[in-house]
Amino acid sequence: MEIRKFVAPTLVLLLLASVGAGIWYSNARLSVDSEVRSGQQNQLTVRGLIGSEKEVFFSDPRVQKALAAQGLTVKVEKAGSRAIAERFDASSYDFGFPSGSPAAAQLRRQAKATNVFDTFYT
Repeated sequence: MEIRKFVAPTLVLLLLASVGAGIWYSNARLSVDSEVRSGQQNQLTVRGLIGSEKEVFFSDPRVQKALAAQGLTVKVEKAGSRAIAERFDASSYDFGFPSGSPAAAQLRRQAKATNVFDTFYT
């Protein structure tokens, strides 16, 4: 009879500790998984054709850091303004950034762009 008085409370404590450990492990695992998923989902890589004069801007570590803070990784290729307008392929590039407005207008027509953002002029 003495052993029952000792075994029953021990089993209850063991059961409560197991449930508590399971809850803690599950919660810790969910928070790590959500952090990994949110980091992956928030980072977007975009590719673009740019004029060579904008290469310094896009390679500046401060610009890359600011873009990364917004969830963007930008990969660029240099080309002349006319070449940008001529070889732009919407399936390969997300944006074109020529230096001249005639090339920009040609690119806009060729890409059938509905949204155009005039960021700044050089």
